[in-house]
Amino acid sequence: MLTGESKDVNNPDASLRGRSVVGVALTRDMRPAGEGWEGSLYNFRDGKTYSGKLAMKGPNVLELSGCVLGGLICKKQLWTRVE
Repeated sequence: MLTGESKDVNNPDASLRGRSVVGVALTRDMRPAGEGWEGSLYNFRDGKTYSGKLAMKGPNVLELSGCVLGGLICKKQLWTRVE
């Protein structure tokens, strides 16, 4: 669920800053890796794309992790399916 943010205002492409973030692809070039996938993750909150991973942690939970500086700084989020 978005918390008041509805436009892609931080997108590095100025022509895309007015678009809705609903429906924006957050993952790119994902490929199988271990028990999940790895590729690129787009963060609309800062307009940057990070190397990242995603994996199912249960039938309704997706774990996303993104890193910068060659994996020196990483952050994880758990997303839960909304019914």
